[in-house]
Amino acid sequence: MNPPVHRSPQARSGPWRRPLLLLAVLLLAAARQPATPPGFHPELPAPTGPMPVGTSALHLVDAARQDPWRPGLSRELMVQLWYPAARPGPPAPYVGPAVAKVLARGWGFPEGAVTGLRGHATADAPLDRTRGRLPVVLFSPGDGGNRRDNTALTEDLASRGYLVAAVDHLGDGSAGELPDGRVVGRSKPSGDTEAEILR
Repeated sequence: MNPPVHRSPQARSGPWRRPLLLLAVLLLAAARQPATPPGFHPELPAPTGPMPVGTSALHLVDAARQDPWRPGLSRELMVQLWYPAARPGPPAPYVGPAVAKVLARGWGFPEGAVTGLRGHATADAPLDRTRGRLPVVLFSPGDGGNRRDNTALTEDLASRGYLVAAVDHLGDGSAGELPDGRVVGRSKPSGDTEAEILR
């Protein structure tokens, strides 16, 4: 009967050394690669409906209500509308230049990739009034979201005859831009209770 063989920890881990070393080298190489390739230009998918799309932003202020996450300020919201337009026109930017800078840093994109990003809706295009009353879809993004989330979907719905209203809950979501150029970032503390959120 052969005596039991006791291997040292070094011997037991030996077969794994080479694959682990290779994995470490690959991870280091990936980390050295740029976040996005040069000339990277993201695009939004085109709407599939038959109608041209317009978009317009509304700045709403409730002076009687204090902002729950920005003490001393009145509650402000930005609401973006997408709707069937009377005629097509030049596409509006995805976001303004100030927010584009913030998003580019957060996403790891070159700044030009975000400032140059266009949707397929024309800013402040006239509404197609021949369609009569439109069905309305309210898009209220969740915690940390903003009115730009799902732009491809909101544009597509508008191209099919819907009026879509998307809400920026300023202070609750990611960066939002007001008409005067102010950029409002997330100021809502983590761990809010439902009562604090709804007050």
